Amino acid sequence: MTTAKMSEYAELIRVGLKDLSNLKKEFDSIEADCGSRNWDGYNATPISHNALRSAWDYASSLPEEIPIPEVTPEPDGEIALEWYGKDGSVFSISFGEGETISYAGLI
Repeated sequence: MTTAKMSEYAELIRVGLKDLSNLKKEFDSIEADCGSRNWDGYNATPISHNALRSAWDYASSLPEEIPIPEVTPEPDGEIALEWYGKDGSVFSISFGEGETISYAGLI
């Protein structure tokens, strides 16, 4: 990755102070709404407690300079943390039942 691209990427994940109370509410809502099979009406895999715990531990430990991510349950049972840039850039990290973390970005 070039220095210019890294700078653009840093801009995507830069900004302000965190209030984690709304983030915690999002995680609690996902746990309540997505913890059983077919939570989306299309036979989705339940979001596991381990996936929620891993994603929460990661999101809540990020430095204040990194903005709070959007939290999205995925039909394969993973939970994604997502950051969107004003220029259409996006970065996503997904946590599943095991210890594997998947990530993708578009700059």
